[in-house]
Amino acid sequence: MTLKLKDMDITTVIEYVKKHMMPLAMRNNINFHVEYESNLPKVSIDADRIKQVLINILDNAFKFTPSGNDVVLNTWHEDDYVNIVIRDTGCGIDKDELPKVKEKFFKGKGSKSQHGIGLSICDEIVKLHGGTLEIDSKLNCGTKVTIRLPVA
Repeated sequence: MTLKLKDMDITTVIEYVKKHMMPLAMRNNINFHVEYESNLPKVSIDADRIKQVLINILDNAFKFTPSGNDVVLNTWHEDDYVNIVIRDTGCGIDKDELPKVKEKFFKGKGSKSQHGIGLSICDEIVKLHGGTLEIDSKLNCGTKVTIRLPVA
């Protein structure tokens, strides 16, 4: 995969994703909140690939969060990274499955995925940007996905 990197304001990508995903959240009766710090530093990213990552993770969050519950996307600057955290109040991931969720073709017991490739691709895209993607989850409590992208 070849990235088309450009130094840019991550809020442009966040606002695009918010606008793109809000109708799905509303259809599913999910309370979707987007928050970010003002004056975030620029990041060197392929905007289309980062949009793909965020949309994929949000799509998962919406699928596994019951109607009437919350999904939050929060972005802030810390040290030399911009942090993007997506937190849901869904069913969570079993602790035995959690270490495997970023493996290619892994599909958990409660998976609603068609192919089992989404999170592995997201992880690869973030790594190609010099960042990290971490998943924390607790069964029946929800999931938190943290993406850290280096400041340009």
